[in-house]
Amino acid sequence: MSGGGLAGLAAAYRLTRLDPALEVLLLEGSDRLGGAIRTTMRDGFLLEHGPDSFLTVKPAALDLCREIGLGVELLPTREGVRRSFILHRGRLHPVPEGFYLLAPGRLLPFLGSGLVSWPGKLRAAIEPFLPVRRGAEDESLGSFVQRRLGREMLDNVAA
Repeated sequence: MSGGGLAGLAAAYRLTRLDPALEVLLLEGSDRLGGAIRTTMRDGFLLEHGPDSFLTVKPAALDLCREIGLGVELLPTREGVRRSFILHRGRLHPVPEGFYLLAPGRLLPFLGSGLVSWPGKLRAAIEPFLPVRRGAEDESLGSFVQRRLGREMLDNVAA
């Protein structure tokens, strides 16, 4: 038993592949399967909602799409316009080059970004010098980003 989001659909599919006799029940609270993932057209633009992509360098999701017959439905990004943007204060800001897993990997593009104020940039810059967290308790991603990079990075980039 699982919800009808991406994880629930993938788990149900995997279970039925492991044991075709297994009966799987998906219970979904909304009127459609797929969870937060959907595609819409607005003002001539194709908009992806929810997770906007998956990493093709880790091909499990790509393999799954091909296996279930969705491979022909996948739309690759165009090389010349392969960018991500964040809407902040009514404007689209490109994600600074070198950002990887919520953290700036290149200093100059991050410093030139309008996503974070100068105090927020300075707060994020001290991250390598912060002590390692002690303790074995679980921590949310939001708590981790705020603790390591600051509230502004959490609100303006990670969220």
